[in-house]
Amino acid sequence: MNRREALELLITLPILAGCGGGYRSFAVKEEGDILIVDIANFPNAGIATVRSKRHAFPIYVFRESSGTFSAFLGECTHKGCELQLEGSVMACPCHGSEFAANGRVLAGPATKNLLQFRTTALKDILHIHLS
Repeated sequence: MNRREALELLITLPILAGCGGGYRSFAVKEEGDILIVDIANFPNAGIATVRSKRHAFPIYVFRESSGTFSAFLGECTHKGCELQLEGSVMACPCHGSEFAANGRVLAGPATKNLLQFRTTALKDILHIHLS
């Protein structure tokens, strides 16, 4: 792999810091339909936003204090607007739908839960399966 190909595989991953509301970034690798993330970059519990070449919307990755991960496409299931994080809730600025950290609808008009991606943690690496 040459330098250009390596750079094309890197995606910025801002981490939403808990109370401070700040961001930090690190590289994420995209190989085929899998995003590869170094688990050491995550806070013990928190939320990260991942961008993929395959999706126009962000992917929100939640890490629980137990160490488990879940990942959801940040596209509202009502009319397709990009969701915004408000604490641990994903909110639609277009029509007011809200989704919980588990991807379930908290408030409409959306009635369908968010698209969830399968995640697997292998040693110190998190795989987010995009298909």
